Amino acid sequence: MQDLGIDLVCTRNDEKLIVQCKRLSVAREIPVRENVVSQTYGAAKFYALQEGLDDSCVIPVIATSYELSSVAKKFANLLGVRVREHVAFEPYPCIKCNISQRDGAKIYHLPFDQQYDRTAIGNRDGEFYAQTVNDARTRGFRRAFRWTGP
Repeated sequence: MQDLGIDLVCTRNDEKLIVQCKRLSVAREIPVRENVVSQTYGAAKFYALQEGLDDSCVIPVIATSYELSSVAKKFANLLGVRVREHVAFEPYPCIKCNISQRDGAKIYHLPFDQQYDRTAIGNRDGEFYAQTVNDARTRGFRRAFRWTGP
């Protein structure tokens, strides 16, 4: 199943929280818009359907470093999407170190690389998230051939 924009699936008691994280610039004051709220709501409903869960136990959540627009807040309230604004996101390891199923090649993907969103980590022993490119290279991983950028 594709991730549908879901960043985290958190289990608490009988609930599954389907979380979309939006790290936005407070200085630029660009809020989360209603399309993100709609996508998060839809992703939670689809997740429940795919997993055979009662959708009342699957809760959509948006966590953002800034805030939602006034219209997005109305959408969230109407759709039952929980919102956490002004969340201070700490640095986290986000470089995906993946081992190719085809040939066993050890490849790392940066968040803006072409295959980043399609790459799943944790399916094979030795895969992990690295904090830095040097961490990935030290453990024998090379940059993905298909990437865009410098």
